[in-house]
Amino acid sequence: MLALLQWSRNFPPQVQVIGIQYPGRGQRFEEKSVEDIKELVHLLIDDIKNFFIEPLYIPYIVYGHSFGALCAYEFQRQIRNLGFPIALQFIVSGRRAPHTGIVDSPICNLPERELQEACLDRYNAQIITDSDLIQLTIPPLRADLTAIDLYMPDTYSENDPPLDIALTAMVGENDKMVPFKDLNAWGQHVNKERIEEFSTIKINNAPHFFYDNVQFLQVIMNKIQTALTEIEEKGDLVTKPAKKSQPITQTTQVRLTQESQQEMETKEKEKKEKKKKKKKDQEFEDDYNLC
Repeated sequence: MLALLQWSRNFPPQVQVIGIQYPGRGQRFEEKSVEDIKELVHLLIDDIKNFFIEPLYIPYIVYGHSFGALCAYEFQRQIRNLGFPIALQFIVSGRRAPHTGIVDSPICNLPERELQEACLDRYNAQIITDSDLIQLTIPPLRADLTAIDLYMPDTYSENDPPLDIALTAMVGENDKMVPFKDLNAWGQHVNKERIEEFSTIKINNAPHFFYDNVQFLQVIMNKIQTALTEIEEKGDLVTKPAKKSQPITQTTQVRLTQESQQEMETKEKEKKEKKKKKKKDQEFEDDYNLC
């Protein structure tokens, strides 16, 4: 999440960065981690719809890394099938294409120490020694790894085709888990009309994680500028859903407007003022009753 805050300082003023925090970590550490990507995305979409006044009608970009790349992909499919607009730009990194499955042996059920060592080897992750921190980080880590092992995207069909989207897939040059050539398989998840907008990028001298890499940040900036140019050329891209969305039980997003956020803040302010007035009225009534 810190990386997101750092990114936002470099973005144009009309760009808002929204980081998605999964259950079981950060401020949501008391919630149970989810071991199924489709279920997790289902819940995240529900969160997004509850958080924004006009959810997902405004142009946006989706970026997901590693486990988040699979979640971001599933997010785009579910959003599309619910009738909402998909992203102007879709960026993934550090993950093979969804349909390729698991290449390496599963590690989700390894003992704590062996699990950490396996993550150190595969992802260059840090070994944790603090017992309290281990109790906070290991369960959601196991949940993520389990979800990755179990995930298989739905087969494409006439009513559920590949994504009509501009897709960019990236990987660090020194990533042990994802060879650069394997990124080409992501192209199978883009429809034929948009395949020319599919690209793969190698982040030079980078490991699995590279959030502070200058080349990576420049790619993100370029994609944002491409999206902003598209908005400027086409005018108002705000669209309503093609069909009414049903109640459902995100992926890092970049929203290309602050109007929705500002509207939400105004509504929240009005709500607080009403509560404050109601409280004062209640206090007056209580005082009156005591008399």
